[in-house]
Amino acid sequence: MGLALFTIAQAAESAGAPTAVVTGRVQNVVTGQYLNNARVAVRDTGEVAFTDESGTYLLTRVPAGSITLEVFYTGLDAQAIPLQLAPGRSIVRNVELTSAARYGTGEVVTLDPFVAVANRETDAQAIASNEQRFAPNLKNVLSTDSLGDVFGSSVGEFLKFVPGVVAAYDNASIIRATKSATRSV
Repeated sequence: MGLALFTIAQAAESAGAPTAVVTGRVQNVVTGQYLNNARVAVRDTGEVAFTDESGTYLLTRVPAGSITLEVFYTGLDAQAIPLQLAPGRSIVRNVELTSAARYGTGEVVTLDPFVAVANRETDAQAIASNEQRFAPNLKNVLSTDSLGDVFGSSVGEFLKFVPGVVAAYDNASIIRATKSATRSV
């Protein structure tokens, strides 16, 4: 890989201004995972690269001399890394990102004061009764708890719990049920 990077750097240098190659990996220090799609850019140039699944980035046309490498990943602290690059050379610069600036370097995280508010929890039947009692018009309210496990059944079984709906069964299933009951007696 080193020969390939050197060849890329030489080809870029022969095309114009002296350039160098910067490569490396970006890692989250806390989790130990290499980061996919971290943004790695050279300040004041158009050179930008994004890391792949293994956290590797490659910048091939970096101007030689003093540069600042900017590394950004959402949720972690951005880094600005000064580098000195020799023309036609390649450098490997691994980057370790943290969130220490955001949360501090100590072990204890201090939060701003907050107020916890809780509502008294009531059961579904009490809510349904209260809603029916204080309705401005006539209405029936059922709690879902009173229906039991209706989601495991068919829609027809569910509808027989709705007020005003009467379940009617076809005679064929009733006749079959009674014939099998008389045979077993």
